[in-house]
Amino acid sequence: MTIRDGGKGFGDQALRHGKEQFFMSDSSRTDHKHHGMGLYIADNIVKQLGGQLVIGNTAQGGLVTITLKIL
Repeated sequence: MTIRDGGKGFGDQALRHGKEQFFMSDSSRTDHKHHGMGLYIADNIVKQLGGQLVIGNTAQGGLVTITLKIL
């Protein structure tokens, strides 16, 4: 499964640390609705299912690819 975003994409720091618990690369998110848990939780679920979650960028924005084995 591939999810593409039309926004500004992931910065260098987010590409390295984006799946870490409580990581928030955008300091402008001060509304307390963002806790840095989304990619961390998704990555853990995917790992428990034997898959892999990879974050990256395209020329159009952010990219998250989830690969799962079909049993």
